Amino acid sequence: MRLSVVMAVYNAEKYLNKAMDSILGQTFDDFELIVVDDKSKDRSGQILHEYARKESRMVLLENQENMGLAKSLNRGLAVAQGEYIARMDADDISVPHRFEQQVRFLDQHPDYTFVSCIGRYIDEEGNQEQLRLFPETNEEIYAMMPKVDAVMHPGVMFRRADVAAIGNYCEELRVVQDYDLWFRGMAAGYKFYNIQEPLVLFRRNHSYNVRKNRAYRLMDLKVRKKGYKLNKIPFYKWGYLIVPLILAVIPPKVMDKMFYTFKKLDPRNKAVQKKDRGRHG
Repeated sequence: MRLSVVMAVYNAEKYLNKAMDSILGQTFDDFELIVVDDKSKDRSGQILHEYARKESRMVLLENQENMGLAKSLNRGLAVAQGEYIARMDADDISVPHRFEQQVRFLDQHPDYTFVSCIGRYIDEEGNQEQLRLFPETNEEIYAMMPKVDAVMHPGVMFRRADVAAIGNYCEELRVVQDYDLWFRGMAAGYKFYNIQEPLVLFRRNHSYNVRKNRAYRLMDLKVRKKGYKLNKIPFYKWGYLIVPLILAVIPPKVMDKMFYTFKKLDPRNKAVQKKDRGRHG
């Protein structure tokens, strides 16, 4: 089997059908879909059982207690059979040719471990908003990583064996598991690429900024420090540690209201836009 899609679900009944349908409707169909229900309290479990009854490619795992994202993803990875792993979140939407393009990239570039993409924000009703930009090349991603997470987690596909070799997701982390994984991938010399096409519609609902509370920002700080040390990031770049501290003091309601204003300061956006101006200048 070429591909395993791994998705963890917790209380996602509002958007789950659209997320599932976007996976099952992909133009690339040589995959298994492994869904881990992390002890949802809403109708997510019922919805997943309905899909499992109809879809032979689906494997449904149910946690007996709420384990969090990292442990749930590792549980899915433990049973995955695919050469490649595609991540997906239960409130996002993958465009129909996402898997086809990413499998083709990894097939054609055997020296790369991770391929993700840019995205497009959608609101609670699915209305499309602005692009969610990320740097393109491995060199640009490595340079951006000390500043900010430079790879979109729900849009990533990676080589299962490579990620297993560095221990999969860190189960001690309740949040920022992806940033930690990227730093460990960098330390292992793995290569990254972000396809410059919005292959994922990324849900920005009212809970998006609420989830990124002070505890989240402090964990972000901890993961950054660990990643800097692991990758021997020069000390003059450690000043970027102030970023999660600044974000921690901005109230979620303010962040939500001024989201796209703050995004103008995002180094990912500025870097991609500067590169585009250079291409067309």
